[in-house]
Amino acid sequence: MWRAIRPIVDVLGAEFHGRPNLRQIYSPIVSESSEPGLTGEKFVAGKSYFSVRLIELRLATAGRYLVEFLPMCTCVLSFQQASDKRTIPFIAGVEMIRGLVGPNAPPDAARRIAFANLTVAKNVPVPGSDVTMYLSLCRFKDSHLVRGLLDLAAKTATAVGGPVVGPMAMAANSFASGLMNIFSIDGVETRFGRLDGNAIATSGYRLLAGSADPSLDPQELRVQDGQLMRRTAGKDVPIDDVDYLVLAFEHRSTLIDDTFSLVEALPFHAHWLAVIDKIVRAKGAPDAAEAEMIELRAAVLQSAELTETDRLPMLQLYDVKREQWEAQFKPNREKKSGETGLQAALARRVEIERNSGEDAAPLLEAASAAIADVLLSGEDNVHADRQPDGRSMATTFNEIVKRQRKELAGASREQLSATARAYVAAVARR
Repeated sequence: MWRAIRPIVDVLGAEFHGRPNLRQIYSPIVSESSEPGLTGEKFVAGKSYFSVRLIELRLATAGRYLVEFLPMCTCVLSFQQASDKRTIPFIAGVEMIRGLVGPNAPPDAARRIAFANLTVAKNVPVPGSDVTMYLSLCRFKDSHLVRGLLDLAAKTATAVGGPVVGPMAMAANSFASGLMNIFSIDGVETRFGRLDGNAIATSGYRLLAGSADPSLDPQELRVQDGQLMRRTAGKDVPIDDVDYLVLAFEHRSTLIDDTFSLVEALPFHAHWLAVIDKIVRAKGAPDAAEAEMIELRAAVLQSAELTETDRLPMLQLYDVKREQWEAQFKPNREKKSGETGLQAALARRVEIERNSGEDAAPLLEAASAAIADVLLSGEDNVHADRQPDGRSMATTFNEIVKRQRKELAGASREQLSATARAYVAAVARR
């Protein structure tokens, strides 16, 4: 797990020796308003997603970053995701920070930088292992050489995120080694830095600051409309004499929103479009799209972008929508009281799992009952002259989850994963 980030870790000790005698503060900060996903929700492996956003950066001597120093704000997340090592690097570089500071900041005046939707990581399934985060604000003595290196680092960071395997693993290691070389340049000064081996625990705001003020108490600080404020003499005032960074660690329990747009952007959804196309061309002929459905299920099963609590009902969703879509082409459509091929296949698998004593039987049984109920309800929002839209997909997904919410919530990550595999094996033999 440490391979990609280790060069950064190794240089931290030497880097901090050259830092001014600043008190390092890393603390949760409460918000004046209650915001969904930022209210202390616990991140649960396999059952929730995390996002990390930069909210606000304040430079106590903003003007000096225009004429004397080159700034660089670095954030690197590293974790194990299934069998893959994943490294997500982000750099707010020289041009970005200088552009936000503006051209007319006095040398000793503080300047607040409000980041608009500046995302380090977005909707990442919480892994089973700890997430390590390295975060720092450094400033470098200005020179053409350093400027070129920092610009290269900022551009490279955008190219090496995501699953790190094969060539990408080499890229991530090279990126980390490049950062080590940059941090070793003469004249580098770390204003604040933090290495957190368990960065993803609960949602909310985090403050990282370097302060010469021993009286600065995080308990007196609040996030108000995206800005850090300090309670002084009964009033909330901004902080002008500290370099600091505010981050948001956002929690999400599912990727499903009202429009299904987050799922539609994922690679596996393209297989669903191929399924729809095949069904239309075959005018709903049974099993005409089975090859495409096999590819779709395999892609959903293997996707690193889904939690286990989304994965299992997602598999059910596509099968239900496929049944509903094919039914639109059949004359004299009526509600059926008998089992579909999908339900029969699941029933057979439930018996196999129950007889073998496996944990998947109760979840598969709940899935089969939910599918039967949704199919019999007749509320499919599917029409033969147009493909199911995002709102129809989201509505059906929520109906499927509602009918097995208790079973999904009570299952472990491992049980959900095993059941998803058993489900795919079952419906492949429908």
